[in-house]
Amino acid sequence: MPYTRPISRFVVGDYETVNIDSGVTQGAAKAIEFAAKEFNPDLTPKANGLHHKMIRMSPSVVPSSGAFNVTGIDPIAANKVGISEFEFAQWMTKLYDQPRTCILGYNNIKFDDAVTRHTLYRNLLPAYVHEFNNGNFRCDLYKIVMMVRAMNPEILEWPTKEDGSPSLKLEDLTKANGIVHENAHSAESDVDATAALFKLIAERKPKLMDHAISLTDKAFASELMVQNDMYFSINRFYGLECNLTKVMTTLIINPEQKNQHIAVDLNSPHVGAMLERSVEELKNRKFKNADDLKEQGIDPDSFDVPLHRITANQHEMVVPASMSRVETFKERFKLDPELIAHNYQLIQDNPAIKQIALQVFQKPRVAPKAVAHQLYFQEGFPSRDTTKKLSDMHLKDKDGNPRLMSTNVAQLAMTTDSPAKYYELALMAKWDNFYEYLIQQEDMDKVEFVDWVDRLNQKLTQGWDGTYTLSEFEFDQKQFWKENALSEEKTRIIKNVEQVVSDQSKLLQGLNSAANEVREEAELERANRPEYKALLKKRGSSLAPSMGI
Repeated sequence: MPYTRPISRFVVGDYETVNIDSGVTQGAAKAIEFAAKEFNPDLTPKANGLHHKMIRMSPSVVPSSGAFNVTGIDPIAANKVGISEFEFAQWMTKLYDQPRTCILGYNNIKFDDAVTRHTLYRNLLPAYVHEFNNGNFRCDLYKIVMMVRAMNPEILEWPTKEDGSPSLKLEDLTKANGIVHENAHSAESDVDATAALFKLIAERKPKLMDHAISLTDKAFASELMVQNDMYFSINRFYGLECNLTKVMTTLIINPEQKNQHIAVDLNSPHVGAMLERSVEELKNRKFKNADDLKEQGIDPDSFDVPLHRITANQHEMVVPASMSRVETFKERFKLDPELIAHNYQLIQDNPAIKQIALQVFQKPRVAPKAVAHQLYFQEGFPSRDTTKKLSDMHLKDKDGNPRLMSTNVAQLAMTTDSPAKYYELALMAKWDNFYEYLIQQEDMDKVEFVDWVDRLNQKLTQGWDGTYTLSEFEFDQKQFWKENALSEEKTRIIKNVEQVVSDQSKLLQGLNSAANEVREEAELERANRPEYKALLKKRGSSLAPSMGI
């Protein structure tokens, strides 16, 4: 079928990870398996278009038994056949290097795309270029499924959970709609299921799919929200009572985040009340959870702040609305047309509400302390010169190894836009991926080694911005065995996870001992090497681990 955006191929990808990103730290999830399949615009598979990679586990990441229980991957077997994350990152850039590629997934905007971005960023490659270069774009089938549920539920069969509510899980939807999905949570199986479900929706409701593809263009999505007095916004956070849908109008575009529309729910009875409340109270009610509000003596159900952020470049599902369409959908979305009309006029008569809404969402963005987690807190993109210098670290040297392995990280960092930041990134990329080779070299860089071990010790024992630690694994594991009745195969896999963590702990002890033996010599070297003097001057403080110590 033709689409509103030119597509030469779909690339459908799916990750399985060694840990679960708790949301405390963006990009904390690390991949252990990735499968991707290339499809023609009509969703027929391309010849030789199946790709599968296993990725070796990093010594700086503590795995989660819960993650391996879901995926059924054997971590020891995966480590034997897997490539380094550094090699995987370069391979990923080549996968998307073809014009007009649609990067398709199921919940990929929130999860898979974030894993890709942070994997590239950690490994010194451009984090975003593959998403927009040469007409490329991202498309999230999970969000399209939500729009189907809201606007045209008749085109799919809807499986239900035990409580009777509809399930939007990929494995449940494929089963209910006759799509083969034999091994859910296998990356390759999930890829095929995603493509098949996308094709099914496109064939049954081409106009809906065409609109969904249009919404991958942030300019189109933003214009729709600006040009229409009101629109249907579809999001899982709105809940099933209203079929995931609210009637919104944009109040103001956030001047600090140009893609972010601050909108108001026109069906809320509390729109006018915002004019009578202080910004501090509105912030308190908007961002505190119900338990915290109750502790303050506030009834969380007495007043709901009807403001929402809708981000144009996140493939948000928005559909033009009007009062006539509100009447049409009032039963499905539990709408009150009179209230909506009243609130819309109220906003026109009280322009001050726009600034109130903006102030509610104005709060300092506190960047994570660890550089590896700061991708979404950068001010602009690195220069072309910095990008090239970093990307060149993936080129091979005369021995066939990536240049990074023999590169002086401090000297490299001093040639970039942000020496302190890129020292951290390059140091971790080099030693996390190649430490087994590097520690055997007679000319091993002792300063880099000590710096890396200090950071490794910090991450594994105290955590970076809330990432998983060895002690947390030990504590959780006791509870894991109590709560899970496992098959013989799953028991073997989880015991292998425990073995990996045990080996990781022993490795850390050995590395700490080795680092302490050369620490004095390393510090003397640091004091006399010009690249470290230059870095110290740039940072204005010690080059001790910078992630919160």
